[in-house]
Amino acid sequence: MNTIIGQIIIANIMPLLIGLAVFILIFIIFREVMLWYWRINENTESLKRIADSLETIATAADFLATDTDRKSALSESKPKEGSNIENKSGETEFSKKKINTNN
Repeated sequence: MNTIIGQIIIANIMPLLIGLAVFILIFIIFREVMLWYWRINENTESLKRIADSLETIATAADFLATDTDRKSALSESKPKEGSNIENKSGETEFSKKKINTNN
């Protein structure tokens, strides 16, 4: 009895499995043809190259920005001419300019 039921199930399921396999094969072939026709594969590769290039540029820009920030921080730490910083004699740069303009 079990063998008859098994044969019936196999006889009914096998065409479904074969049909499913054929459908998947046709779908894959059709998909590849459509991707080739519309050049989607090439566009995807180009977009990946562009994304990699932009990532490289962003990394370089971040490096330059941090390098520029370091340089500007160093230049800001140095006293600028005309600032009101006292020198060793106790005079400020501003008072020196006043004295020099009076002479």
